[in-house]
Amino acid sequence: MSSLGIASPPVEPNVQELVGSDPLKIPEKHLLKNIDEQDKPKSIETTCDDLSSDDIPIVDFSLLASGNEEELNKLDLACKEWGFFQLVNHGVEREVLQGMKDGSAKFFGLPLEEKNKFAMSTTEGKLEGYGKPVVTTEEQTLDWSDALEKMETR
Repeated sequence: MSSLGIASPPVEPNVQELVGSDPLKIPEKHLLKNIDEQDKPKSIETTCDDLSSDDIPIVDFSLLASGNEEELNKLDLACKEWGFFQLVNHGVEREVLQGMKDGSAKFFGLPLEEKNKFAMSTTEGKLEGYGKPVVTTEEQTLDWSDALEKMETR
């Protein structure tokens, strides 16, 4: 068991490996099961045509930091309904953000063999590396994505 309190799960292949082995097959673990009709995603055409950057929830960090209850509720709703949001007024310089984007693009552009040298691990209170985020249960539906993570607990 890691110091994150998570049993060492079986290592799941990353999406790039899965696509490379059979590009037309999505494994069962990546398919949503038993979802209600209202929870099903819209078609790609509808989603792309109807979605503008104005629709994505925008959360103001400066308001959160000052304890603004309305902004906290907005953050809560964005997390529950969307699963993501755009954070503004966070104080991170544009150059730093661009460096992160450039570094990520460079990393994900590497051949699979190179990326796998940084495979995901959970040791000493850290979750870091390339691949799938931690799998906590056998029943868990896995995201159809690979990630490069760095997280520490204190």
